[in-house]
Amino acid sequence: MYFSLCFRHVECMQVKLYGDGLKEPLVLQDTELLDPDHLKSQGEDQPLPRPLSETLHALKEKIHCLEESGATALGPAALVSIAIASKSPGSKVIICTDGRANTDLGNLEDISEEYAYQSSKLYYSNLGDLALQHSVVVSVVTIEGTNCRLPELGQLADKTGGKVNIVHPLKLADEFQSILEEDIIATNVKLKVFLPLTMYFLYEGDQQSVLEKSFGSVTSDTVLSTEFNIYSSKIKEVLRFSQLPIQLHLTYTLPDGRSRWRILSLRRPVTNDCSTALESIDLSVLQIHSVQFSARLAMEGYVSEARNVALELKALIDMVMRHEKYEAPDVVYEDWENSMAPIYEDLQEYMKEDSSGKTEQDSHREVPVVKTFSDEMATMIFHMKRAKNKVLSKLGN
Repeated sequence: MYFSLCFRHVECMQVKLYGDGLKEPLVLQDTELLDPDHLKSQGEDQPLPRPLSETLHALKEKIHCLEESGATALGPAALVSIAIASKSPGSKVIICTDGRANTDLGNLEDISEEYAYQSSKLYYSNLGDLALQHSVVVSVVTIEGTNCRLPELGQLADKTGGKVNIVHPLKLADEFQSILEEDIIATNVKLKVFLPLTMYFLYEGDQQSVLEKSFGSVTSDTVLSTEFNIYSSKIKEVLRFSQLPIQLHLTYTLPDGRSRWRILSLRRPVTNDCSTALESIDLSVLQIHSVQFSARLAMEGYVSEARNVALELKALIDMVMRHEKYEAPDVVYEDWENSMAPIYEDLQEYMKEDSSGKTEQDSHREVPVVKTFSDEMATMIFHMKRAKNKVLSKLGN
């Protein structure tokens, strides 16, 4: 489905819902833009748009008449858009902006005060949760040369499987087409992974042997990676077994509405022989995991941990490549190594520059790491979190 929504106006703060362009737009303004519950209900009450084949001409006319001016009520507009799309799981919302949200709800303009910053960051995080709950994919597109606070706004795309990109104005149509062409193969996707009680997942909250993840919507090339470890007190116990069981529970809904539940039970061999372990490693999986995992830690603010994890995984990948049975082409390694540059080099240098510019007063006031990220840095890290085989070379360029 396609609908148009504008979040700027001359006279006052307004959000205009043009829908499919066949009716007069619904205008939300002033105090209405301060009430999340009201905005959500207004979105949910909107009728689903008619097919694009019937509304294309009307929509084009509405879009051509749009004018840029006034405040950027992006926060309220994003909520209304997600509420409209939530009525049809698998829908896509594209947020396109050339400026920061600067109205009260979701304000990203005035974030010097930590309370204001955390409040706005939480707002977009909650919006991402709402979209995820209804399998709505949100993508965020900004214009080259602008600063729109993608570290916070990009959460919407990061949580829902959407894209975050900075594009040239003349390439907007291509970017929109690229986003819309990604076919969603399942919605309401939930994954549960069970490990033996002797093991636990790393960086997944408390050290637990069960991992639960919700994905909302997925495409055919959606990739998830995670990492687990053995409790140090249980290593000897684990080595007494030749295999360890792992089970995955996957539930999802197909585009035709049918629900599916798959259970995959595996038994993985146990060894304390380094050579045997190296032979069993799938290098492409390990490379994608290193990119995704280190990027995730960086975006969560664990910059030092992200770099340490990246270096540890790099050492392991180097060991695999030096193994006598390794036969993959060097270009695979080069693409992967280039894609890791933001963690190895760019992010480290960026943090050095930020630290050198602090005053004595700033040094006594802790600033969240992510708050210091530029839009370009945030975009690169979000891209890394969505890494897969076919995009490793793109990340490196």
